[in-house]
Amino acid sequence: MKKLLSFLVIALFLTIPLAASATYLGNGLLDANWSSPIQDGYYLDYDGTVLSSDFGYSTGLSEIFCVSLESPDPAAALYSFHAIDAALPNFAPLSQAAWIADNWIGYFGGSSDYYKGEAQKAIWKAMGIMDITGALGDDYNIYSAAITHTGYLTSNWYYADSPAQFVGTNDIPSIASQDFLTPVPTPEPATLLLFGLGLLGLAGIRRKLKK
Repeated sequence: MKKLLSFLVIALFLTIPLAASATYLGNGLLDANWSSPIQDGYYLDYDGTVLSSDFGYSTGLSEIFCVSLESPDPAAALYSFHAIDAALPNFAPLSQAAWIADNWIGYFGGSSDYYKGEAQKAIWKAMGIMDITGALGDDYNIYSAAITHTGYLTSNWYYADSPAQFVGTNDIPSIASQDFLTPVPTPEPATLLLFGLGLLGLAGIRRKLKK
């Protein structure tokens, strides 16, 4: 019994990093794509796949959001991934963008490409990148709601930051690729079960110590 409880405690601590909030998580390869709708020459619908990473993070093809306005990378590129927390220097606008990413479907009551585009325009405005929302409409309305949620914390998205790309032999930085919000996969049932067993093990040890 003691060996079983010890195993459960160790298993619990092994699962804790999966849920912990740390600004820098690691590097990964992100393949991002963009498509219509288009407004003022800007694509408004972004999708992407995290192909691999050095911290065990990957995704299938998923809805993502652009949070910068650099040149889009034509192929998969290396990004640094961060949890969205107050340690980020651009946390205030990112927290507003993350609120939009978390709530746009419920706010609009639909997940069409049109609504995704409205959410993307609101995110660019929240990030202070550009304003193509106008003074009325769905995009402006969700932006107005988002600015009341500065400091919003979420575990549903990572911030994918593209470092400057270097060209030539003199390490001259070129324009960086776009930055994105990428979705955090829902923990698998096996992981949740392991976490629950760990909690039960701790509870059992506590009861035994009280006797």
